Amino acid sequence: MITASFGGLLKDFRIRKDLSQRDVAYAMGWSEPSRLSRIEQGKTKKPTRENVHQLFEAMRLSKIERNKLLLAGGYLPTEEEIVKIRHSAHTILTEWKYPVVLLDFSWRIIDINDPANELYQMEKYFGKTIHKQVPNVLETIFHPIFINNILQKMVILEEQQAFLRRVLVHFRYAQQGRSRDQWYITLLNKMMKNVHFKQLWKEAQLESVDEINDFATNYGKKMFPHPSKNQLLCFNFFVVSALEDPRFDVEFHIPSDIETYQYFQKK
Repeated sequence: MITASFGGLLKDFRIRKDLSQRDVAYAMGWSEPSRLSRIEQGKTKKPTRENVHQLFEAMRLSKIERNKLLLAGGYLPTEEEIVKIRHSAHTILTEWKYPVVLLDFSWRIIDINDPANELYQMEKYFGKTIHKQVPNVLETIFHPIFINNILQKMVILEEQQAFLRRVLVHFRYAQQGRSRDQWYITLLNKMMKNVHFKQLWKEAQLESVDEINDFATNYGKKMFPHPSKNQLLCFNFFVVSALEDPRFDVEFHIPSDIETYQYFQKK
């Protein structure tokens, strides 16, 4: 969930550093501070990435402050930033024996470990090019051959529909204030070609997000069909944001029953 606007957070950081609008404007090479004032008040379109980085330098922002501003502004991570976070998360992904997924704030799948790949069967949908495609979670779970959409005899249809609808409500909640961003528009236009998604998206608009607490998307339960047996693999999951760059989250899965635990012990 977005907790601050780009302009509001920019102003907050400026004040903390005891900088006037004029100080920052002149450091940027602007003749009038009114340009910065309009940005802080949200009265103009958000700056380009180039201008944002110039602001970072002018205000002498730390790495964490910069990334918080990029998140507030809805700036998608660049390819270079994605490569860096994959490198940083490599140990976590390889050492966690259960499924773990690295995501960005737009819900793009940045990386997964082998147990998660087996669970989600990503290669069936996207081949071995997930690092190039960085598919969105919505693209995955609404894919026609997503495992839970095929094996509906095991994952009860009503429960699966309810789960997908909750995901869409959570997505709306998490992306409040970003519906005009180009990545959001592009994703929704693409997803609307999926009849299943289109229907559930319409239903999800009728569900209020006002009563969803701040932890709604940070933990929960998931079920997946066992790859070889007529039973379900059941998990608790929780989401942790990257400390230095809150644009990225790591979603950990933990077995929630003995059968699922035993499945992974045999690996």
